[in-house]
Amino acid sequence: MRKILYSSFVLGAILLASCSKDFTENDLNSKFSDEQMAALAAFPESALILNNGLENGGLNIMFKSGVAEVGQHEDFGQKAVDIAVDAMSNDVAYANMNWFSYQYNYTDRLESNNTATIYNYYNKLAHNANQVIQSLVRTNGADYKSSEMYGRVLALRAFANLNLIRLYEYNGDGISLETVNEKGEFVYQYNRVKASEVNKFIEEDLTTAYKLLEKYNRPNINFIDKTVVAGLLSRFYLYTEKFDLAKEYSAKALKGELQANSYAVVNNGNFSAITNADWMWASDINGSNTGTYASYFSHMDAFNVGYGKVGNTTKSIDRRLYDEMNATDVRKVEWFADGVKVYTSPKWGKDEDGKPVTKVIPRYVNTKFVDPTMFLGDYCYMRKTEMVFNYIEASIKLGDESGAKTMLAQYMSSRDKSYDINTRLSKHKLFEEFQIQKRIELWGEGFGLLDMKRWNVSLHRKYEGTNHIVNGQINIDVPSAQFTLQFPQDERNANPLLAPQNPIK
Repeated sequence: MRKILYSSFVLGAILLASCSKDFTENDLNSKFSDEQMAALAAFPESALILNNGLENGGLNIMFKSGVAEVGQHEDFGQKAVDIAVDAMSNDVAYANMNWFSYQYNYTDRLESNNTATIYNYYNKLAHNANQVIQSLVRTNGADYKSSEMYGRVLALRAFANLNLIRLYEYNGDGISLETVNEKGEFVYQYNRVKASEVNKFIEEDLTTAYKLLEKYNRPNINFIDKTVVAGLLSRFYLYTEKFDLAKEYSAKALKGELQANSYAVVNNGNFSAITNADWMWASDINGSNTGTYASYFSHMDAFNVGYGKVGNTTKSIDRRLYDEMNATDVRKVEWFADGVKVYTSPKWGKDEDGKPVTKVIPRYVNTKFVDPTMFLGDYCYMRKTEMVFNYIEASIKLGDESGAKTMLAQYMSSRDKSYDINTRLSKHKLFEEFQIQKRIELWGEGFGLLDMKRWNVSLHRKYEGTNHIVNGQINIDVPSAQFTLQFPQDERNANPLLAPQNPIK
């Protein structure tokens, strides 16, 4: 097995040096100072974001572009994965080929391309959690299992493994696993552990975490608490089709408040501030942890100077989904361009007369994600509205259509004044209407491919009047192995037990 040296991780920054699983105590001691290990143990959630540089506590360390070590601007943590899985859905249309466009045309799911960006990220996220557990064992002895920190890192490890299994599982074959035993020793299962066993492991991590965090009061939403764990459990139980438990934990994530936040609360300025009252779990991006061009808003903000700016790789909503919104739907007006409205941005500068530059943004281009700063927009990983949708989905699956209709109508009441659920249900079945509204509400937030896989939805982008570029006009009917990522070739070369490989088609 190829040896890996995992290196310094301090408060929101991470530099990791390889991508195999073999880890030794000497490696740890040679690379981590006591101060750095303390920082890792204090704030493991910072592994969700990656940056290019850090100046903190007298340290000035230059970091690689990202944890997956592919040297690209598609590699900046969880929000990069969110863009990638949305690129593989029906719902996001690209303006041209640039970063993330090889996920968009399904090339990067192959072992010979860039599936390593996602695979390495989640494996190293899980490894970071295990390092904290190892440190807790050595520091606290037998008491480590009762600590709130242990609960937080179990949740982080489960988060990583849940995303891996959802993206890489095929026909019951799961992923390799790394754990820590009660002596603080790393234990490796290099083979593809059966998905059923991986799921048991994830569930145990999350349910244990929930109990341990019962009385934990986090300082802010950068940290995992029991509501976040409940949200992760609701995702997990939707994935495993245990809808009664999905409903239960969605309600717990919402603290029993089974109403969606109004649009005014959700769209309080934009989706770039950690102070947004709808956000449950997020990272505060600042000068020490921004990835600048390798960042979420660089790719998603049409008003920015990054890759997603007008005229570059702007991200648009699929025409069919756009057309599902009434003209009175505030999301249609506020979140997407109509091709007529004139916009301005301080980042566009001024014209030769000294007046602000104005532009008509092409129809369908998203105006949902706006970062008024220079690459300091915050990262959202979970929000309350998602939990409302999880509750509605579970209710429908359990046969409570009346309750689901009531919640869906309440959710829409602040988004479309002319919305009438009975009129909508004359055109769509209830579950179809739920799907449409969730896809619109959570557009661009990382649910595209994952929901398609759960719902057994085909990819159909080649249709009359499509707004997908030619390279993205792909149709893939379910069932298909193409909705599952292949393991990176380098990882399989280092670990021959990671077999069989997922099919090409």
